[in-house]
Amino acid sequence: MPDRRTPRRAAATAGALGGLLAVAVLAAACDSGDGRQLAPPNPDETATLVNSTTSTVPPSSAALGSGIPGEGVGQEGLTLRAPWEDEGNIEPRFTCADGAPGSGVSPALAWSGVPAGTSNIALAVTDLSADGFVHWVVVGIDPEITGTAEGLAPAGAIQGKNGFGAIGWGGPCPPAGSGEHEYLVQLYALSKDLGLTDGFDAQPAIDAIEAASVATVSLVGRYAAAGTPTTASGAVVTTATAPTSVGPTVTNGPSPT
Repeated sequence: MPDRRTPRRAAATAGALGGLLAVAVLAAACDSGDGRQLAPPNPDETATLVNSTTSTVPPSSAALGSGIPGEGVGQEGLTLRAPWEDEGNIEPRFTCADGAPGSGVSPALAWSGVPAGTSNIALAVTDLSADGFVHWVVVGIDPEITGTAEGLAPAGAIQGKNGFGAIGWGGPCPPAGSGEHEYLVQLYALSKDLGLTDGFDAQPAIDAIEAASVATVSLVGRYAAAGTPTTASGAVVTTATAPTSVGPTVTNGPSPT
């Protein structure tokens, strides 16, 4: 899996350059070069200059962006927004907190900046703390679509099987006492259609997605199971415990994560 961190400094850099350019123009405006001092520009002229040279990240669609605070800026200007801040906490309704492993509702997501020529968009949500356990994988998203509502897959998209063995979203479900887990939400702009059908196997598909990706953007959310000890500030407490038995551990199927 490629580095989950993506460039996020483009907007800040553009803003800084805009500010420097404004200062340079103001300095030039006060000196004619022949010893005479010119009057400084009025405030309206200065505002016009700064606004025209400051770059901002394009907003997501109003309908899907409402109440979606987190934003990541990725390759080629691709952006992604989720209901939590990047590296922030995932709300329990998106997890298995109120039901069996694999339950929960999928989050509303919004994106923008899809590169020209993109064939389709793919989406994958995996647990970085559990060897990439898959919680959601979607392909075949029309590049004209700019997001999806809570509890729904993007219109016309094709969903694969998650790590719980079901098609579609399976919410974070870390075992009690396993500490806080990191969940990676990754959006890909693809150069070609992968020819998959509903219920496809996740891991081979993710390998194919990464091979066909021309741009990607990611966000991370954090979640710990109920009963995980925390400090007064809310930080998760991790402690080492001695094993209670000796010998191999036998499991039936993947562990909920």
